[in-house]
Amino acid sequence: RDLVRSRGLGDVYKRQVTIRGLDRQYIAITVDGARNNFSSSKSGSFTQPMSLLKQVDVIRGPSSGAGGGLIRMVTKSATDLLLPGESFGGQVQLGSRSNNGAETAALSLFAAQGKWDALVSGSRITTQNLNIGGGVESPLSELHNTSSLVKLGYDITAQQRVFVSHTGSSGTDKRTRLDTENRERFSNNFVVGYDWKASSPLLDLETRIYQNKSNHKTTDSADGSITEDIQKTTGLSLTNHAVISKGVASLGIEYYEDGIEPKSVDGDGVSATDPTTDPSGQLKTSAIFALYDFALTDSVSILPSLRFDQISMQSDDAVDVDGNPAGRDATSKTQLSKGLRISWQLNDGLVTHASYSEALVAPRLGELYVSGKGFEPNPDLEPVQAQNKEIGLTWSLGKIFSEGQNSLKVNVFDNELKNYIGKQYTLSLIHISEPT
Repeated sequence: RDLVRSRGLGDVYKRQVTIRGLDRQYIAITVDGARNNFSSSKSGSFTQPMSLLKQVDVIRGPSSGAGGGLIRMVTKSATDLLLPGESFGGQVQLGSRSNNGAETAALSLFAAQGKWDALVSGSRITTQNLNIGGGVESPLSELHNTSSLVKLGYDITAQQRVFVSHTGSSGTDKRTRLDTENRERFSNNFVVGYDWKASSPLLDLETRIYQNKSNHKTTDSADGSITEDIQKTTGLSLTNHAVISKGVASLGIEYYEDGIEPKSVDGDGVSATDPTTDPSGQLKTSAIFALYDFALTDSVSILPSLRFDQISMQSDDAVDVDGNPAGRDATSKTQLSKGLRISWQLNDGLVTHASYSEALVAPRLGELYVSGKGFEPNPDLEPVQAQNKEIGLTWSLGKIFSEGQNSLKVNVFDNELKNYIGKQYTLSLIHISEPT
């Protein structure tokens, strides 16, 4: 959740993931290789049980079209949960927290037979208002949510695998701009993946086709009005990793499209002018990227990278703050983003690095065209151009606090954002500021 308004005080509490001081607008999130639209204007958080995540990578700095960083999550398959020689298993998890009366429950079943494997899981969480200290509760922070994961895999050969993954969630909460509103949220995320790790060192292919769909339905108990909008992200990506000389070269292409499909449930209002309905819009991103991670010497490694992005934005029915048509003609922006990272191992326990990276970050559709309650759009926003400079040291301390390796890291970095998109919060309006 993004916002909680304290009645009478107008305070705004933010609880969200940040990387290098930048919030989720500048963070790319992928699940099983598919971009997820958690950053939509009314979307909730990732709701799958953490026990079903096989791997989580956090990459800091401009990357993959994001100015702050990348969070890459991979869900487990049945073979990750089964012990050697087993073909069927199950897992039950129960939990509770005293702070907000949270109760959680999850059930997973998984099986593998021959070349096939399957995982089915469902979970539920129910909470009351969160106690934030001093006997003060965070208002309207109660949550009721259910989620599911279905993942089917088939090993075509020892080197080729295809899988289908579906995650879904539904829930209700009251964390909206108006105290009289209740919101229902539904999401369905579908991924088809194909991996081919050939015997040749030049072919290690990852292909993903996906669609994420979020539905938000809001009911105002004061006047009985109902509004609904659907936000979709559809895309594909193809990446190949090739072992060349003393390093690994990665080449890839990516395309994804974000869209808003507004629905007026209880009236004949026009989405462009009705303050309870969102206008439709499309945001398209195409990219080609290449990077090469190689060892220059036994102690020095270099990682240069290039990424070319093209972003296109358009709406059929959006208007500006004066009610005039806006966004009818598609606008586009291109950029060749460059990156370079140099690492130098000074001795067995000390490594230093320096890096520079760039990214082109598209505005969110909710900042360009959303004109629902509490939002003022700005269709003239430009994509953000991000630059990051960093130097740092990593000192391996050995087995001091645990059996594994411990290390001390010191980083100094500088983020620069051109056309930065900010927000001004008031009791009555969230204003998307002009680019700076």
